[in-house]
Amino acid sequence: MMRHSHFIVETYFQKYTDALQRYFDPIWEQIRPKEGSPTPLYHYTTGENFIKIIESRELWATHVRCLNDKQECLLYYNLIAQKVKESTSKPNGTRIPVKIAQSLSAPLAGLLGDYIVQSSVFVACFSELPDDLSQWRAYSKGEGGYAIGFNADKLTKVFSGRSPDCRLIPDPKLIRALYEPDEHERLVNHIVDAVEACVKDMMIFKSEILHHPDQALPNSKEERERGPEIGAAVSCLLAAVNDFAPCFKDKAYKAEQEWRLIYIATEGDRERMRFAQRRGFLARHVALPLDDVARDNKIHGVLDQMKPLIEKIVIGPCAEPAVSRASVEALLEARWHAPLGRDRIETSSIPFRSV
Repeated sequence: MMRHSHFIVETYFQKYTDALQRYFDPIWEQIRPKEGSPTPLYHYTTGENFIKIIESRELWATHVRCLNDKQECLLYYNLIAQKVKESTSKPNGTRIPVKIAQSLSAPLAGLLGDYIVQSSVFVACFSELPDDLSQWRAYSKGEGGYAIGFNADKLTKVFSGRSPDCRLIPDPKLIRALYEPDEHERLVNHIVDAVEACVKDMMIFKSEILHHPDQALPNSKEERERGPEIGAAVSCLLAAVNDFAPCFKDKAYKAEQEWRLIYIATEGDRERMRFAQRRGFLARHVALPLDDVARDNKIHGVLDQMKPLIEKIVIGPCAEPAVSRASVEALLEARWHAPLGRDRIETSSIPFRSV
């Protein structure tokens, strides 16, 4: 009976995930760069993590709530809250169900706060800049860091079309971070408009349970029977809103020229979950496989996929750049069984003493 109930709930989640796509997919299309992504895009990291990436052939994406700047989430959710309050205060506005409006207008106190922490959104961060002093300092501790230049087009393709149990739903999105307030306002308007359209068009959101803030239990047989379905529909709607959070960054960080790979984890990613202790909390990550070697155990996968995927490696400011360069070449030959090419390994032009 338990397994049967679980299957029914999962069916509801799939049903409303699919149903909501037609409202939110057009928004994703609007923020995708029409001219494509610049390439390569650089992932800044410490020397220790650089070695792990090469040896494991994995890139860790970080849970949206575990990013370095916890204010990033608040920027987005506060803008959503403000817009929802404006929308629900209009005399003739669309009637967003009270419980959904409460969650969106008080994100950390309402239901959405739970979805921020429990969400399936993970982010891998990149920059257009190959040799940026501020990012050497921020992401590689100033010395001994590396910037891995990934081919932007291949970055999303390598995660698509994999086995069904680890397929991304939806496909991964490579998005330029939005810094300008007018970009933020425009996107938030589209998202809240989509929420309003959903609750107007879909009968499930007209349930009286959602329109009475103090009503904890269904008050009719129909509502009792539809309780799990209502819960699944609300969860999917809040998750759809939550998925946009990584697109927003404060204008103060615009110089980083950041891009983000947004990864929606699935049940098949459990074995790829990784954890690291940070100051104040235990961070969650999901290891994104950069090739098919772990799956098919064929060494040619390294040559076929890793080399085209990684276009360049930049060695950050350090005391012995020549020694580091020789070691990087040796590391790649030892783990990939082929060199990347000397012209694709560069050293930072920033003087070491200035870091």
